[in-house]
Amino acid sequence: GSNPVVTSDGTLKTEPVSPDEALLDAWGDVRYIAYKWLNAVAIKGEEGARIHHGVIAQQLRDVLISHGLMEEESTTCRYAFLCYDDYPAVYDDVITGQREMPLTDNDGSIIVDEDDNPVMVMEDIIERVEITPAGSRWGVRPDLLFYIEAAWQRREMDKIKERIQSLEER
Repeated sequence: GSNPVVTSDGTLKTEPVSPDEALLDAWGDVRYIAYKWLNAVAIKGEEGARIHHGVIAQQLRDVLISHGLMEEESTTCRYAFLCYDDYPAVYDDVITGQREMPLTDNDGSIIVDEDDNPVMVMEDIIERVEITPAGSRWGVRPDLLFYIEAAWQRREMDKIKERIQSLEER
């Protein structure tokens, strides 16, 4: 097991700039949380479902909105760490019953017995069933969140250092 390599070639990027101050100002309002996936709780129970850590995409969106970095009803974000994606319905073929059918050969001709009666066989009735309806959901790119978090922490540390230096110079 090794970590994936991510292309980071500077020749493929715009001129590098520091994260904007408005984003870093907003970042202090982002909440890191612990949670359990609802589908895991439904299958494994509250005690059996594992605890995860991260953010809630909608809370992150709300922080951006409250700081004027995203429009109120928008699902489009200029920052790549927040995503909104539509997904198609998922279908599967499901056996819903059986029916008796005459047996046929490769040419489609009905096979008959010695009394000239069709040889009958049971055949599955297969229906295409929607397993998951189409929808949409919010998501995040965790690795990009970490870079903003690191930039925010560096800025906060610089503020603390400046404050300490100012106090020590008194």
